[in-house]
Amino acid sequence: MIDDTPTAIGDIRSSTDLLLGYQDIAKRLRLSERTVRRLVNTGRFPLPFYIGRTPRWTESVVDDYIEQAQSKAQADTEKLRNRRTC
Repeated sequence: MIDDTPTAIGDIRSSTDLLLGYQDIAKRLRLSERTVRRLVNTGRFPLPFYIGRTPRWTESVVDDYIEQAQSKAQADTEKLRNRRTC
């Protein structure tokens, strides 16, 4: 049975979440690792938690980021469409 009790790492939702590093995230987003680092450093991507000195994100955090980015893009597209019809 999976224990869903909150842990010190609040972003881990399930013990089945994969842990991802910069290279994994870059591949998923089809960006360079440097761009992912810039997004983190500028606050436009969630901060990692650390295992030793190694930054990691859970798969669900990255998936949430992608969903939010898609929603924002759709909202921006709708705004542009509405401007053109006015």
